[in-house]
Amino acid sequence: MSNKAAQVQQASKVAKSTKKRAIRRQYQVRDKLRFFRPRTLKVLSKPKYQRSTASLKLPAKFDKFSVLINPINTEKANKNMTERNTLVFKIHPRSNKIQVKRAFSQIYNVKPRAVNTLVTPQGTKKAYIRLRPEDDAVSFASKLGMI
Repeated sequence: MSNKAAQVQQASKVAKSTKKRAIRRQYQVRDKLRFFRPRTLKVLSKPKYQRSTASLKLPAKFDKFSVLINPINTEKANKNMTERNTLVFKIHPRSNKIQVKRAFSQIYNVKPRAVNTLVTPQGTKKAYIRLRPEDDAVSFASKLGMI
């Protein structure tokens, strides 16, 4: 009998330890006006092919000759030359004003006063290079052979 009583006592112990109680849900009291979504899993992208500067067909580096492509000689450009002392150049689409200014001064030994850039509807990029009053754009263009 003692054996059976011990077994019942042990069984009741196990039953107490394994019995699941009803869990009361804990609710979070939100006292702030704004609710932030929880952070979710961020998966790294797995590209189908390797993207590189070689695939974009860019020059390895911008040197002064790859920034300025060629001067533009149209009626509007000639009017800018005479009235505003400004030269118009076609430039590389990825070049910026600082690179254009530096390339122009290194190639032609003339320091520009200001550079304005414009992307045309065709996708090309133009630079309006305004010269200082000491440098005449018309005489400079005639040296270049534009006029």
